Amino acid sequence: MRKLQIALVLIEQEGKYLLQLRGSDPKIGGAGLIGCFGGKIEPNETPEQAARRELGEETSFDATSHEFTHLGEVQVHSDHQLEPVHVTAQVYRLLLDEVAKIEAKEGELVHIVADEVKNYLEKMTTGARACFETLVLQEQE
Repeated sequence: MRKLQIALVLIEQEGKYLLQLRGSDPKIGGAGLIGCFGGKIEPNETPEQAARRELGEETSFDATSHEFTHLGEVQVHSDHQLEPVHVTAQVYRLLLDEVAKIEAKEGELVHIVADEVKNYLEKMTTGARACFETLVLQEQE
């Protein structure tokens, strides 16, 4: 099975998570599911650099001056370009103030109230679900 190193960003703003409803093209992986913004870590790129680059590519937001917090790592099995892959994801949190505006360039922006995340787990990509189950929900308990 092919291995893939990625960086994911959990965006939080005013008690909500801002996530991405992925498009329906099966080649993108996680098609039609809710996921974090992020993607593949390129050669000679740190995971945080990848998180910032991917966030800029997938949204209207310039994350260069904002602080990212590394939450940890998750490992999942997923799909990419119609093939199964083993994914290792470095996960970052980005806290936004109430005036920050963000729009999705890819997929659709989804706002999920933090207290309702558990209700959406079945609709999430394996990576996003692992982020919440492993790194976020356990932290809240």
